[in-house]
Amino acid sequence: MSVWYWLNSAPRTEWAEDFRALSQGGFTHLILCWGLDTAAFEARQADSRYALELCEKNQLKAYLCIWAPGQYSLMRKTQKSHLQVDNHGQVRYAQNLFNREWRQTQWKQYLQSICRSYREMKGLGGYLLDDTFGIGVSSDSSPVANPGREEVAGTFVSYSPADFARFRTWLRERYVTLGRLNQAWQGMRSDGSSKPYEDWEEVEPPRKILSEPVWADWGEARTEWLVEWARETMQFIRQVDPNLEHEVYTEDHWEYALGRRTWKTPDASRPVTMRDRVGLDFGRVVRPFDAVGAYTAFNWEKSNALQEALTSTQEVLKELRRIVGGDKNIVYTFWVASWDMSPRELTHPTGEEIARIAQEAVDLGIRHVDYYGYRIGDWRVTSEEWRRLLPGIGRSYPVTKQLPGKFLRDRQEVFLNLAEFNRKLRMQ
Repeated sequence: MSVWYWLNSAPRTEWAEDFRALSQGGFTHLILCWGLDTAAFEARQADSRYALELCEKNQLKAYLCIWAPGQYSLMRKTQKSHLQVDNHGQVRYAQNLFNREWRQTQWKQYLQSICRSYREMKGLGGYLLDDTFGIGVSSDSSPVANPGREEVAGTFVSYSPADFARFRTWLRERYVTLGRLNQAWQGMRSDGSSKPYEDWEEVEPPRKILSEPVWADWGEARTEWLVEWARETMQFIRQVDPNLEHEVYTEDHWEYALGRRTWKTPDASRPVTMRDRVGLDFGRVVRPFDAVGAYTAFNWEKSNALQEALTSTQEVLKELRRIVGGDKNIVYTFWVASWDMSPRELTHPTGEEIARIAQEAVDLGIRHVDYYGYRIGDWRVTSEEWRRLLPGIGRSYPVTKQLPGKFLRDRQEVFLNLAEFNRKLRMQ
């Protein structure tokens, strides 16, 4: 039973009281996060270690949320050649997971620095990679989208020179000769023309979906590169922290992960999914990890909201189980607030409604129920606010903009109802 907690959504002096309440509320684990900058576990080690000491004191274990591609200060230190490039040639504000050089340098150094810093702490429960497969926004100065530049942003990644060269290598290993490639692609080029290739250097990744055989190869190549990223990520972590009790899991929103979310784009004559956009075949890519998560959020404005939430929970967990197999541990995260972030006071979900969803997940075989969240800051910040509100490296940190009345700490009646349910469920 875990719940999300943004450390910089509260002054450090309030952590002890909050953690004690969560322990008394039947929780076993926390998902600890530095909001707006998941890399802050490397920068703010004294504060982070204090939080883990509080976890140990209150019989809690903590997963450290160490990656979220949209809110990650390490990008400011990343070579431009290591960032995503979209199919319109625009550099996106997120590291390119396909890039081997980046993985073997900054990514490896960062992961192993985190592991060395916290592996011996008794309050550590594991590591989380959150919103793992996102496409960066078009601004190169912050993780906040710049509307003026989004107009020219492309739909697919990644199209850096290194990706071009790697795709040619992938095709040569697959087809050996240009004749076989031309035959497999039915005489089509990646730009839609029908002239056969006569030189490997002419071959490029497709920037639009003009031929499904061509696009299928581009999707498969990127899937294999993501699988390679996943294997290396686990290797980097386990080289420094071999303790298997420190679970490593990755997740993304269920609509993206399961291919339910689609986009219309001028770059394709059909709706596209995350497999099209980044090469994500979720079941294959997450296989190296100890566990996998998918999270949901519900609209509580409808009269039949609870039934829709229960139905969605059933569909998501059954589909995810089918995709990842019977042995993979699944972490089910769902919002205990309304997805609607308007300032009005919440009447739903109630503690009873939250408990119904959690019980449904347990009845479907889930053994790790995760609530979002207990104390969370506002992630909807402008470029200027983002720079000002980053946790930083100073003696103190700024408290993030708040979302009052939305999450469990501000809804005490709901929290107390849920705490009673948590205790009963653990006994059960």
